[in-house]
Amino acid sequence: MNVAAAAGFIVNSGVNGAYPSAAVNVIWAGLGLLALWNIRKARRSSTSVM
Repeated sequence: MNVAAAAGFIVNSGVNGAYPSAAVNVIWAGLGLLALWNIRKARRSSTSVM
């Protein structure tokens, strides 16, 4: 949900010309995607060990 909200704020900020806010939300969305990637990777490695 964080990634989806950040994407919405990126669009909203970009349309309204608030580019610093859009940039921060790009970083925030990236962090959220990185967290999801790490969670997925951890789940895959824990299931393949069994």
